[in-house]
Amino acid sequence: ILQGSLVIASGTGTNSATRTWASPTVLQGEQSYDVRVRVRESSGFWSPWDTQTILVQFDPPPEPTASVEWVAAGYYEVTGQTQSDGVLPDPVTLNLERSANGGPWQILAEDLGLEFTYFDWTAPMVGYIQYRVTAVSALPSTASTIVDSDRLPEDACEILLSGGDGYAVVARLLYEQRRQITAGRRRVLNEFDGRANPVSTSGLGTPLEFSVTATLAPIPDCGDGSKPVVTVQDLITLAELPGTHLYRDHEGFTFACHLSPIQIDPGFMGQVSFTVTRTDSPTQEQLLAISRYTGPMIVETRPGVYTVVGGDFVEGQVGE
Repeated sequence: ILQGSLVIASGTGTNSATRTWASPTVLQGEQSYDVRVRVRESSGFWSPWDTQTILVQFDPPPEPTASVEWVAAGYYEVTGQTQSDGVLPDPVTLNLERSANGGPWQILAEDLGLEFTYFDWTAPMVGYIQYRVTAVSALPSTASTIVDSDRLPEDACEILLSGGDGYAVVARLLYEQRRQITAGRRRVLNEFDGRANPVSTSGLGTPLEFSVTATLAPIPDCGDGSKPVVTVQDLITLAELPGTHLYRDHEGFTFACHLSPIQIDPGFMGQVSFTVTRTDSPTQEQLLAISRYTGPMIVETRPGVYTVVGGDFVEGQVGE
């Protein structure tokens, strides 16, 4: 049995003009395979190959049900459920994926059981957000349900700054927000002998930096009972968390970031200012190279997972 030029499974048999053979390898649904057979006579000569192409199609399990809702604390709450119907193959688990603004599907979680509630702390606050819940049978075969959340910019007014395990520690900045955005590409002016004007060269780096100011309380507090949704202690806790942070706002900007120290004036209305710089996740080799100059570091190697790099450790998990 071949898939393209790759041999998936093979076998032999003797002393029978007719033989039933079961592949030791499970074939995947919705895939095409070439089945090739030949025979050898007693003198040792082989016949030509006889080939037949097959398309493997398993019956899908029952379609799951799903729902999604934005929660003011700063996340989408996605629920999914499936069950057997006594006719189609029984589902054994559910998987969850997300697509933002028509982009590719991103796996969020797998093997969630037959019923789940998932808190998505990393999706953009606004935009066309889709979640795909997929039921998987033991065959395996699949059936999917897609749910949409079209949250418009006018439905959101806050800036969200997150950190910690899964970015689940969130500060909501609601009042008097101001952003100064610095964007561009790394460029250098070079002077060459014999040229009257410099020559501009640019690199691959495209840094994006947001300088943010906000207040913790409404302006003014007119006696309507309005209170800050984030406290000074909340911001201190957030600023001290290891690893990268996550920036999101009502225009749809969403990126992992390097967070500067947060400047807080706890006086009237609580003035807050900080700077975030968009970042990529470093490779393990890059982390070790950096640690030779900076000493041991706690870094986030993937969302919610922190690693000690450098010093007396090559790699180690950070516990609670």
